[in-house]
Amino acid sequence: MAVNMRERGREALDEIPENQLPAVVRWLELLAKLSDNQEIEPEELWLLASGVLEKINDEIGKAKPINDWRKYLDEF
Repeated sequence: MAVNMRERGREALDEIPENQLPAVVRWLELLAKLSDNQEIEPEELWLLASGVLEKINDEIGKAKPINDWRKYLDEF
């Protein structure tokens, strides 16, 4: 079964567009490297490998502080 899954993985890699391939390969590298750490989810690694985590961090850093969160929610 493991051989079949590896073959399916290779086939899937062949179908990935070139512009997304670096992030996918980085994600696979992180999965392999951190496979012993059960606290890290594959989704978290994807956010890291794809650069989305950095974008989220940048957006949080640029956010205006909200002193009264209840007032903020009332605006919606």
